Amino acid sequence: MNRNALYALAAALLVGTSAIATDAALSPGIAQAVSVQPAIGNPLQAAKALAAKGDYKGAMARVREAKAVTPKTAAEERVVAQMEEYIAVASGGALPAGAINSATAAKAKFAADYRAKRYSEVIADAALLRKFGAYDFASQIIVAQAHYLAGDHAGAVRLLRTMGDGEQVQSLLLSAAHKAGDAAAAQSAARSLILKGQASHWDYLLGTAERANRFSDRQLLDLYRLRFLTVTMRDPDDYYLLAQLALQFGYPPEAEAVAAKGIAEGVLVGERATRLLALARDSAAKATPKADLDADTATIAGAVAMAGEGKTQLALNALAQVKGATQKPLAELWSLAIRTHGPADFVPASSAAVEVPTVVTDAAPAAAAPSPEPVAPMPESAAGAPEDRGIWEILKDNAVAAIAALAFLIVASAGFAFGAGSRRESRRPSAFPEFKD
Repeated sequence: MNRNALYALAAALLVGTSAIATDAALSPGIAQAVSVQPAIGNPLQAAKALAAKGDYKGAMARVREAKAVTPKTAAEERVVAQMEEYIAVASGGALPAGAINSATAAKAKFAADYRAKRYSEVIADAALLRKFGAYDFASQIIVAQAHYLAGDHAGAVRLLRTMGDGEQVQSLLLSAAHKAGDAAAAQSAARSLILKGQASHWDYLLGTAERANRFSDRQLLDLYRLRFLTVTMRDPDDYYLLAQLALQFGYPPEAEAVAAKGIAEGVLVGERATRLLALARDSAAKATPKADLDADTATIAGAVAMAGEGKTQLALNALAQVKGATQKPLAELWSLAIRTHGPADFVPASSAAVEVPTVVTDAAPAAAAPSPEPVAPMPESAAGAPEDRGIWEILKDNAVAAIAALAFLIVASAGFAFGAGSRRESRRPSAFPEFKD
């Protein structure tokens, strides 16, 4: 019922004790009066007067008097119902639940409680809406929001999990689950949203995976390849780290492509970027990829190669077989990437198509960037966790790769971060979208 309809009803009530508006009076325009018996007209007039004074509870009591009169014509029944709705809406939700006698009145209280930020009342109003068959999908969304805004994030998660897979539901579920510390629900919602085309949630999903798992350097190479693929590289450190890992494991063309991309986009600047690009190019003809991969890592690598050949289902089937504690999360992320990208995105990286501009020297001022939020350093690998490969193991495995590694150490002394501790301490939480009222 709109505001004009309420005003029309109020005007009709001024006609007289026995003149009450018909349904036509509830449309914008001139009220049309009909005769009703005094036993109905008198309490309705009294109800209107009490409502005008703000005594909505008393007004509703007089409406109940009119409702109790029998028999009533269809027109009289309609007018009594209209007055009841008028008082419910006019009260702005001030009526107690016990005084609510219609779906319209219940919805009016529900809306007023939400506007006034009485979130505990909004949650309680759900039972009232159910009573009158008015608890629809939109009402459930509002109740879930009320749980969230009241700080009951777990309650919001419980409700939202029953409401399907729509974008509105999953967006609120992601935020509520994150606040509730329900990592499984949050990651599930992020994956659902990514599949619906909301690629911005890759940053959250990859950041969560990095913080939740003790990845070895080889596994971090996969993780940062996913960042590069999904365009969620956050800063120069991400580019340097991915290029470093690609060089470490014998993929100089990939390192060159990453460096060239960072330079072309103005993210990597100065001599440090120049040296990285030169090192990657110099190593391209010498180093070969490490062949000593564990079975799960080899399966992931093979699946990514199949995706690049357009063998999507075979790649997904292979990734489903990965069972390792840290490899399985990576396999799931690659599965999601394969389902949301085309075969051309998985062709081995090359810098041939990237035009590299003249690199600015370190002395040139760079554009100011927002300061990252402080974050506590991540712990070093626990006993029994996969450890990073040392430089002497690299020397022993492959003399040619060792030369490239030693050259890289020389560059590192000029500014590269090398080693798991310093790398992980530099990571920060990814941006997270908040739900707001």
